[in-house]
Amino acid sequence: EFQYGTIKELLYRKYYRGEILVSKWLAMVLYSIYFIALAFVYSLILKLILFNGTFQLSETYGNKHSILVTALYTSLSGFVALWLVLSLVLLLANLFKSSAAAISVGIIGYFAINVISSMLIIAIKKWTWLKWNPLNMMNYPNQVISPSLKHMTLLSTNELLIGSLVYMVIFLGISYSVFKRRNV
Repeated sequence: EFQYGTIKELLYRKYYRGEILVSKWLAMVLYSIYFIALAFVYSLILKLILFNGTFQLSETYGNKHSILVTALYTSLSGFVALWLVLSLVLLLANLFKSSAAAISVGIIGYFAINVISSMLIIAIKKWTWLKWNPLNMMNYPNQVISPSLKHMTLLSTNELLIGSLVYMVIFLGISYSVFKRRNV
């Protein structure tokens, strides 16, 4: 929007910068909810078609919850992790003037995170204060599925959830501040 000047069309109207950004966030939240719900329903349909007689959704899974409840928890934790990444992506998009630079940093950063995450577990064991970094919060969906990861993340599942939400607010807050001050 800034690179090609399309943001000027919105700013010439009666909207404030904050309203424009928050409306984008709301649209993304609605799309995220829609796609998470669509994936959840689609997986239920596939279960009925492909695995109808194999297992029941009311059967308990390893953590004493039914398969349906476990699938719901997994979807919700995936939504939180998605928004942690999206909040960082939105921040990067506002920091860079060129969309190519933002996309490049995002893609390289995503692959670098996968490499760094394996080393992060070793670093967390050595320096326990590192357990509060945003990369560790990305383990939230995995820890919801497998609570034994607590020994690697050194945080409870609730602490990972709260940490993820706090980082989302921080990233979105910085993004909001940058967007409001950015030159058009």
